[in-house]
Parts: sequence; C-alpha cells; structure tokens
Amino acid sequence: MSENGRKQEDKLENRPVLSPKNMKLFLITLILLTALFTVCEARRDMRCLLPVDSGMCMASIRRWAYYPKWNMCSVFIYGGCGGNENNFETEQECRRICVI
Repeated sequence: MSENGRKQEDKLENRPVLSPKNMKLFLITLILLTALFTVCEARRDMRCLLPVDSGMCMASIRRWAYYPKWNMCSVFIYGGCGGNENNFETEQECRRICVI
C-alpha cells in the first residue's frame, strides 16, 4: 500500500463516528423525545391504566375499555355493577380520553 493510502486509512480510523456538533444534536433530540413521551404518558387519564373488570353482577351490557398494551379501545361485556372506571359507554369516549 502506498504512503498516501496508509495516511488516508489512518485518518478514517481515527475519525469519531459522530462529530461533536452531531453528537450534541443527537443528545438534544433524544432529550426532547424523552420529554415528549413523558408528557404524553402523564396526560393519559389514570382510569385508562386500570385492568378491564366486568364487575360482579350478571347483566350483559356492551361497554368499551382501554387496553394500554395495544393503545386501543375494545368492546367488553359489563355485568352492571362493580368493576372499575375503565368502562366507557362509547368507543369515541374511550378513544378521546385514553388513546394517545
């Protein structure tokens, strides 16, 4: 290998993967995305994080509940009493309150 080729290789090997300017931009972006995620999670109503609970009565009432694992609302059958607040009359209400 020629002397010029070796010098060129040495320059490439010693070059940082990210320049200081790009590293700073990367870190700022990472911090902003983390803050955005935190704000979105904080905005979610706490009842949206409750497990789906049909209650202890035997009625068969169609209701909607939020499933945080999938970030979606889905139908469940409510027994008519008991249960918890993760219980919405319409899909629109569930989505408005819970879906990010």
